[in-house]
Amino acid sequence: MVGRVREDEADMARTALITGATGGLGGAVVDRFAAEGWSVLGVDKRAGSDRENVRFIQADLFDQAEVQRAVAEAGDDLRAVVNLVGGFAQGGRVHETPIDEFERQFTLNLRPTYLVTAAAIPRMSTGTIVCVGTRAALQPFPGAAGYVASKARCLPSSGHSTPSTVKRASASTPSFPP
Repeated sequence: MVGRVREDEADMARTALITGATGGLGGAVVDRFAAEGWSVLGVDKRAGSDRENVRFIQADLFDQAEVQRAVAEAGDDLRAVVNLVGGFAQGGRVHETPIDEFERQFTLNLRPTYLVTAAAIPRMSTGTIVCVGTRAALQPFPGAAGYVASKARCLPSSGHSTPSTVKRASASTPSFPP
């Protein structure tokens, strides 16, 4: 949930960068931020359709230079980052999963989040970074070793610290269907 805007923030320009913006969850998050008055930069490997308060750019979020370009496009008013990029491939149990398969899942789910977050933090004077994980990180199941390990890294631990340039860091574990 985007949340209510405080009165002193109502006139402040705010941009949200949302990765995975053309997917099902990404589209809903983009729409919600735009409806709440945010300028939204949707970033995805697929093209999106620009509209009021929403601009899309294509970028390979596994490529550091493309991530830097995408974050720069967000401009000086970047106040929120929502990391939605990731994926899943069913595998075997831990002892049955080849390390290459584990590492593919780990990279698919963690590299884009790391690169986008690392690029965004220096540009944000204040704001929020949200990393969306999966219920599997809390309730693992057989055949998801790399996926669960990478998504569990998105979850905050007790006593975690957040960068001084960012007010809040959040993690979410949606479950579909609810």
